[in-house]
Amino acid sequence: MIDEIEALDRILSSTAKPEIEEVGLVAAAGRYLLEELRSTVAVPGFDQSAMDGYALRSMDLGSNGGALRISGLSAAGCENPGILQAGEAMRIFTGAPLPEGCDAVVMQENTLDEGGKLVVNQKVKKGECVRRKGDVICRGQLIASSGDRLNPGLLGLIASQGYTSLPVALWPRVAVITTGNELVDPAVGKLKPGQIFNSNSTMLQVALRRLGIQNVDLYHVEDQLQATIEVIRMAMHRCQLVLVVGGVSVGDRDQVKPALEECGANVEFWRVRIKPGKPLLYASFGENGQLFGLPGNPVSALVTFAIFVLPAVQRRLGACDKNLGMRRLTARSLSSITNQSDRPHYVRGVFDGDAGFLASACQTSHNTMGLAQSNALARIAARTCVNCGDLLTVHLLWEY
Repeated sequence: MIDEIEALDRILSSTAKPEIEEVGLVAAAGRYLLEELRSTVAVPGFDQSAMDGYALRSMDLGSNGGALRISGLSAAGCENPGILQAGEAMRIFTGAPLPEGCDAVVMQENTLDEGGKLVVNQKVKKGECVRRKGDVICRGQLIASSGDRLNPGLLGLIASQGYTSLPVALWPRVAVITTGNELVDPAVGKLKPGQIFNSNSTMLQVALRRLGIQNVDLYHVEDQLQATIEVIRMAMHRCQLVLVVGGVSVGDRDQVKPALEECGANVEFWRVRIKPGKPLLYASFGENGQLFGLPGNPVSALVTFAIFVLPAVQRRLGACDKNLGMRRLTARSLSSITNQSDRPHYVRGVFDGDAGFLASACQTSHNTMGLAQSNALARIAARTCVNCGDLLTVHLLWEY
C-alpha cells in the first residue's frame, strides 16, 4: 500500500504528453492552450476617449473652466479626426480617436453647447477621460501561457489580437467498464431480488463530460474471468484511457487483477492509503495507455476519480500544474470532525463560501444521498480531530 502523494506522482509521471490539433477559437472553449501567445497589437491601438463628451486642450481652460469653439466631431471608426487648434473643442464619443493636440476629454454632462460654443464650468486636468495607446496591452506582451484553461474572457482577449485558431490536445479515447453480477441498466425498469441499478456508468460519463470528453466507450461485464479479459483487452486496444469500476478488491469474484495480467497490462500499484478508495489500482499498457481500477462503491469511485483520474486526464489535455485537480481553498469547519483511521479521510460535505465547510452527518461509503448533496471534500489527516472553527483544506468537487 502506498500513500496518496506517491500514487499521484507515479500517475502523473507516467501520463503521456498531449497530441496536438489546431481548432477554431469557439471550438477551443474549455480546453487547454498548448503554446504561449503574445499580443500582436496594442490595446487600445490609438489614443482614444473614455467618455462621450468633448476633446480639448486642458491649457485652454482656466481653473473655473471657460468657453471654446466647437470645431468638429470624432466617432468610433473615424480614421483621422484632424488637428485641434488653440481655443477649440471637438465633439467626441466613447472609443473614438483623439484629434492631434488634444490632451483631455470633458464629459458632456459637465458642459453646455450654446450654438457652436462649448461652455465648461470646471477645471479639466490633463489626461482626464483619456485612454492612451497601449494602456491595457503593449504589442508583444505575453497574454496567455501554455496550459491555461481557455475561458470566454481569455478567448475574447485572444480574438482581439487577431488569432483565429489555437493548438489544443486531441481528445483521448476513453472507456468505462463497470463490473458486477448485481448491476443492471436503469432502463430495465424493475429490479429482481439482489440487483441494483448501475449508477457508476452514468456518474463517470458525466464527470468526464465536465472535462469536455463527450464520447466514451461503455462496457459492462459480469464477474467472470474470461469475459473480463475479453472486455478489458478490447478497451485497451481501442482506447488510451480505461476506467474499470469494481472487481479490484480481494474477493473470490474480483476478476480484474488476474484479467490485467492476462491482457499484458503492467500494474504500477494496487491499494492506496486513503479513505474512501483504498482498493484503487493503476496500470499502464501499450505505448501511452493508462488504466485505473476504481472501487465499485459509487462514493469511493467518484472520490478516487476526483483525486487521481481527474489530474491525469487534465495533464493529457495539456493543463499546467496549477490547473491540475479540483480547485482547493481554505475554509472554516462548521463542525467537529474526527478521523480515527490510520488513513487520510476525504470527508464529503457542503462548502458555503460565506460560512465554511459542513461535513455530511453520515460518511459511510454507501451513502450516495450524502454524495449527491455534497459539493466539496475536506482532507482530514490520519488520527486527527478537527474542531469546530478550525481551518482546513477544501477541494471543490465540481470546479475543474
